[in-house]
Amino acid sequence: MSSKSKSSYQFEGGLEQALVDICSVAAKGNVSGVRQLAARVLRAVPPEVSDPERFSDELTAALAESGAPAPRRASRPPADRDSRIDLVDVRPPPVGTVLVVPEDVDDQLQAVVREWSAREELIATGVMPTLTLLITGPPGVGKTHAASWLAEQLNLPLIVADLAGVVSSYLGSTGRNLRRVLDFAKEQPCVLLLDEFDALAKRRDDDSDVGELKRIVNVLLLELERWPSDCLLVAATNHPELLDRAVERRFDRIIDIPLPGAQQRIELFRTFSGPIEPLPEDVLVGAAALTHDATGSHIERAVTNAARNAIVHGVPLREALTARLLDAFDPSEVERDEFCLVAYESLGMTQREIARLLDVSHPTVGAAIRKAREAK
Repeated sequence: MSSKSKSSYQFEGGLEQALVDICSVAAKGNVSGVRQLAARVLRAVPPEVSDPERFSDELTAALAESGAPAPRRASRPPADRDSRIDLVDVRPPPVGTVLVVPEDVDDQLQAVVREWSAREELIATGVMPTLTLLITGPPGVGKTHAASWLAEQLNLPLIVADLAGVVSSYLGSTGRNLRRVLDFAKEQPCVLLLDEFDALAKRRDDDSDVGELKRIVNVLLLELERWPSDCLLVAATNHPELLDRAVERRFDRIIDIPLPGAQQRIELFRTFSGPIEPLPEDVLVGAAALTHDATGSHIERAVTNAARNAIVHGVPLREALTARLLDAFDPSEVERDEFCLVAYESLGMTQREIARLLDVSHPTVGAAIRKAREAK
C-alpha cells in the first residue's frame, strides 16, 4: 500500500526531517509532542519507507510499549456512494493564516488555544477544553479563516466537510454521509469544519421536512455530546436563527464575528495590499472610510482588482484602489461630513472634486469639512 493511499497530504521533509523533529521534541521530555509527530508520520508515511504497512505497525507497537496511547491511523477520506463526490477536503496544518477580527473575538479565539495548550491538565481535573465551537456572522467576515487559524495554532490538520457532497437528493443519504464525515474526523486529532451548518442543523419544525432532517439533527445532538477530546469541531453559519435550538445549546462555545469596524478595515487593507505595494497610512484611513459596510472578503477583492488595474495601466496601487473605491462609493452609506474630511485630508481630493462626487456645491463641502473637524 502506498503512502498516498493513507492520506491526502504528505509528511513534509521526508523521513530524515521526521526523525530529527521527533528526537528534538523527545529530548525536551515533551511526550505529547512526540505523540503528535508520530501521529503525523502514521497519517502520511514518508516516501522513503519501503514497507509502509510494516513501518506503521511497528511504530504503533513501539508507542504502545512505552505506555503512551498510540495515535490513530486515518482511513481513506469518505466519498458519497452515489455521486462519488469526496465528502471532505483534508489539509495539512495551515501556515500564515491571516485573521483580522475585533478584539473581543480575538480574545475568545485565543482562549480556545490556551485551553488546548492546557488540555491534559484540564482533563486530569475532569474539565474538558472547548471541543465544539459555533461561529456565526455575515458572509465574508472570516468564519472559515478563524477555523483555519485555530488549526494552525493547534498544529492540527484541517478537515473541511464538502456540503455539496454531504447533502444528497437521495432519501437517507445525507444522514449517512454526515455520519461518515464525523466518523472519519474522529479517527485522528484534527480541526473539523462544518461550514454552512444551518443546511444540516435546521429547526425540526420545518413543514417541508419528510423525516430525514430530524434524523440528521439527532445525529448531531449525539455527536456534540460525546465529541472526542483530541478533535475540535467548528461549525460556521451565516444564519444562526435557522439552527435547531437543541443543537445550538450543545456547543461548548459560540462566537459571533461582526462586520469589521474602521480599525479592522484599515488593518485588512494593510494586510492585503502589503505583499503588492504597501499603502501609506492616509490612504488606508481613506479606504476604510469608503468601505463602511464591507467585509474582509469585499476588501480583499477590492485590493486584488485594484492591483490588476494598477499593473495593466501602469499606475500606483494607491491610485488604482482609490479610483475603484470612489467609483463604487454610495454617499448614503457614510456620514457625509466625516467622508468630506477624510476625502480632503487622507485621499488628497480637492473640495471641488468632492463636490462633484457628492453632487453638492463647493461651499457645502467646505462647511462639512469644518463641521467634521469641530466634532473631533
